[in-house]
Amino acid sequence: MTNEEIIEALRNNPENKTAYMNELYNQNKGLIYKIALKHTEKADIEDLMQEAYIFLDESVNTYESKYNAKFSTYFSYMLSWRLSAYAFYDSSPVTIPRRFNDYIKKYNAFKQNFYQLHGYEPKESEIMRALSLSEKELESLFMLPVPYCMTGISQMDIANSTTSMP
Repeated sequence: MTNEEIIEALRNNPENKTAYMNELYNQNKGLIYKIALKHTEKADIEDLMQEAYIFLDESVNTYESKYNAKFSTYFSYMLSWRLSAYAFYDSSPVTIPRRFNDYIKKYNAFKQNFYQLHGYEPKESEIMRALSLSEKELESLFMLPVPYCMTGISQMDIANSTTSMP
């Protein structure tokens, strides 16, 4: 059966949903895996595959064949966006505002350059001046949980570690 035929059968026989969803998943597993592999730098492959299975169910509910697009085309396009968002936002155990990510990147670059120029770690006043942060903003950055905190852990340290950090 084609994807479209499976979806049609599923819609006509909802009591057999599990069997049809498994068939649809198995039929598209290669496509799902190929798309999921693109996001393994920020998320675990098993988590991505599970997220894809959940999204497969959502896609079945939103797909409309009347637009003359194959389900695989529709699903792969939407899944790519979904997994990209999942890898960026949802795979982290802690969600932090984007502006903090920007500050952390700037902080790590500043800290590295400062140390190379001066031979010592920058003081808080030097950090605040260089990054245009208030004392309260700087304190809030230092209070972020690991791996986001800036107490000696840089993004370079995280990227070079053997454990997978989002």
